[in-house]
Amino acid sequence: MMLTFVANAQDDRKAIIANFDSVVYNSDSSISSVYKIKKGLREGYAIEFEKKIPIAIGEYKKGKKEGLWFFDYGGGTTYKKGESGIISLPENRQSSMDYFQELYRKLIHKKKTLKDRPDGF
Repeated sequence: MMLTFVANAQDDRKAIIANFDSVVYNSDSSISSVYKIKKGLREGYAIEFEKKIPIAIGEYKKGKKEGLWFFDYGGGTTYKKGESGIISLPENRQSSMDYFQELYRKLIHKKKTLKDRPDGF
């Protein structure tokens, strides 16, 4: 049985704003994405939202998406200098979904520890 991630950017708004330098809003005032800024460019972890739900988490380096980005449904894709690679689905999607949820909570609540990334990525 697959468990779905229940989080809402509006409910987590204060924690999100406190932990990120920049917040991009949709026309309905819901959060679209959040990220940190270094030397005028996006740098470090970012979270993207759709309909108030976190759907993607990954890192920026020098203003471009870089490395593995995780999706809420358990998949992921690797970026290199902003260019997306092939979307992959690990064998154990639930483990990947659990990791996504833990990473989201860590980023908005500054949790100190994070378990290892799931196998398959």
